Amino acid sequence: MIGSLRGEIIEIGANYILLEIGGIGYRVQLSTAVLTLLKTGQEQFLYIHEQLREDAHELYGFLSSQDLALFTKLLSV
Repeated sequence: MIGSLRGEIIEIGANYILLEIGGIGYRVQLSTAVLTLLKTGQEQFLYIHEQLREDAHELYGFLSSQDLALFTKLLSV
């Protein structure tokens, strides 16, 4: 299970970033509020929630462990 990622932002999309770590690009879903704080080329650390389903494998990124904990709590509702 992926718990965090640190790497260089190589692309910023409408609701995601592409974070390159050791030559591998990870597509991480982020909120619009977080996306406005980021720039291509900068190194970034993110706490990660990894969601595995039959039809998808998604990574959700958060700047703080508190935001990740809130997200996890909301998923359990």
